[in-house]
Amino acid sequence: MEIVTTTAALAIGKIVLDEFVKGSAGELGKTLTVAATKKLTELGNAVLAKIRTNRRAVEALEGAAADKPEEVQALRNYLMSLWKQTPEFAEEVKALANDLHFELTQIQDNSSIVTNVYEGGTAYVTPISGNKNTNIIGGTHTHTHNQ
Repeated sequence: MEIVTTTAALAIGKIVLDEFVKGSAGELGKTLTVAATKKLTELGNAVLAKIRTNRRAVEALEGAAADKPEEVQALRNYLMSLWKQTPEFAEEVKALANDLHFELTQIQDNSSIVTNVYEGGTAYVTPISGNKNTNIIGGTHTHTHNQ
């Protein structure tokens, strides 16, 4: 494997997120943004560069990319061992995992917002669409108009 493929990067990403950002691997099953794809590719390339000389590790990566459970486990075992042997590489991968996690957890909500102000000055702000359809209730705000 000369360059990391998207499926190989996904396989690496799931293992890395499971290890360094517990419970975040499921985020990779969702649609990837351009920024998240870039971070995933960086992570995949960093790992591939480190394992490139180990034929068995590359075969495990190729099998993991093909979604073969035994190869996913073999790759996981190899990477765990590698991280224990080279803590500086583990720290590099952890930083990349944190960057990837940040990109995966960004929420894009381009919904419109309506603000209704009722008598007494209480405002209700409501997104019209999006995954955060909640009301935010403001406090009382009073204006006095002198005539």
